Amino acid sequence: MNKWLRHSILAVILLFGISGGMAFSSVDAQAKTIRHFETRTIKYHIDSTGSYYQSVWGKAINRWNKLHVVKLVKVKNAKNANLRLSTIKKDHDYAYSYSHESFAPSSNASLSIYKTEKISLSKYFMKYCGYFKYNRVDLATQAIGDALGLESSGNENSIMSRDVLLPSKISKADKKNLQKLYKNIPY
Repeated sequence: MNKWLRHSILAVILLFGISGGMAFSSVDAQAKTIRHFETRTIKYHIDSTGSYYQSVWGKAINRWNKLHVVKLVKVKNAKNANLRLSTIKKDHDYAYSYSHESFAPSSNASLSIYKTEKISLSKYFMKYCGYFKYNRVDLATQAIGDALGLESSGNENSIMSRDVLLPSKISKADKKNLQKLYKNIPY
């Protein structure tokens, strides 16, 4: 398959996979109103046992912690984690997937709070796309942003961008939207 066709297919897959089918929305990275964690202090556990993916997840975590909006804290026991980070080897249609392992109802009908959320990066997808480590860190950063409550964006400077190539840093707009989402949420 020629390089142009491969990149075109990748763009379509990313467009639908990352944005969850909302690819044609004109909104920028917005704070979701349907979910977030109940505190700004979010405990995480890296389920990946290899040092390579522990490093990928660690760098993504550091990016979010540098914003000082939420505080991602590592825990040794996965059972105590609000956010579990891993990878999957098999062929997968999406760059990453996430599942809600436990749910806490909210008094606000438009808001759902997840006590535990698991994110899995697709090794197959990243290998197929020829991702280098920095691309994988960018994707992990975006996946965590999604779990925190940020929506995909048409802004190419946003880490939540629907573009094939993600920026290597979190934008000011991403930080503002995260601040809006976690406003009045305690640590």
